Amino acid sequence: NAKPQPLTQAKSPNYNKVLVLLIDFQEETTDDPASTGNGKFQLEPDPDYLYSIAAPPHNREYYETNMEAMRHYYLAVSSGSYDLEYDVWPKTQAAYTLPNPMGYYNPPGATGEIFLARMEEYFQTAFTLADSIDPLINFADYGHYIIIHAGSDWQHDVNGDSPSDIPSFFIRVGEGKEVLVDGGTHRIYNACNVPATISQDFSQSGESTIYRSGYGALNSVLAHEFGHSLGLVDLYNVRSFQPMVGIFDIMDSGGSGILMD
Repeated sequence: NAKPQPLTQAKSPNYNKVLVLLIDFQEETTDDPASTGNGKFQLEPDPDYLYSIAAPPHNREYYETNMEAMRHYYLAVSSGSYDLEYDVWPKTQAAYTLPNPMGYYNPPGATGEIFLARMEEYFQTAFTLADSIDPLINFADYGHYIIIHAGSDWQHDVNGDSPSDIPSFFIRVGEGKEVLVDGGTHRIYNACNVPATISQDFSQSGESTIYRSGYGALNSVLAHEFGHSLGLVDLYNVRSFQPMVGIFDIMDSGGSGILMD
């Protein structure tokens, strides 16, 4: 068999380059029951975490490892045609801190109009903040953008008790809502958004029986959302969220990342 040839379709010269921004929120002095965590990345090991997969600390090295895993995944599924390069920022601090707590960006009971406006604000503020703090970032060098935020996401709220967790999604905004960076010379229209962890809502029954469906791995969610940046579409039923192709497919339910015993 002939060796697969690289993709020849015309793409941006930076189509294989990805910028990752680590974003956190104003720290919550008291636990907000509507969101997971306190608004900050968990930077210390957790001795109670049951798995080595996706366990804290969730620092820049952890996200670089996840990005390297995603590089190998897309290199494999593209038969060597797509070899991504990535940079994770910031370099000298844990994250870029947004001016509001997480709950501000996804308030419980918000109308669709308010939710959309807050997600657009979140998208714009994240890039504007990174651009102002780190002028060494040349956003025009990248063809794709990923935001990784502290806390968990709405899709993995097993108990349905943290409605302010921000969903994992791929956002594309229209003209007039793009972010101007690099001194106003570069425009960003889209980005992937994923959480620091998809693990939440652990529960225990008795002394030895543990319900573990709250544990999961970020890498599959990351690969799924990045697939949208490459032009791939959801292959699960977007109305019922049930599998259509099969749970093995990364753009179907294979992107959920839940660990199974």
